[in-house]
Amino acid sequence: MATLLVKDVPDELYTAFSKLAAQKGLTLEEAVIEVLKQSANKDKELEKLKRSLLPKIKAETIVSAIKAGRVSD
Repeated sequence: MATLLVKDVPDELYTAFSKLAAQKGLTLEEAVIEVLKQSANKDKELEKLKRSLLPKIKAETIVSAIKAGRVSD
């Protein structure tokens, strides 16, 4: 596994993570990793949602549109 060193963490953030770790019975490291995983998963879910909202266009429709634009005069 990789190691990540984070410098200049604001005192308030360090305290918040320390409290979170204590509440969940985790080490500080485990609590930070848990939050990072949750954040990464939210980004993945947001991308899935964006893709699901895009219109579904078939490849044939795109090819036809391109060919229609290539009609010579």
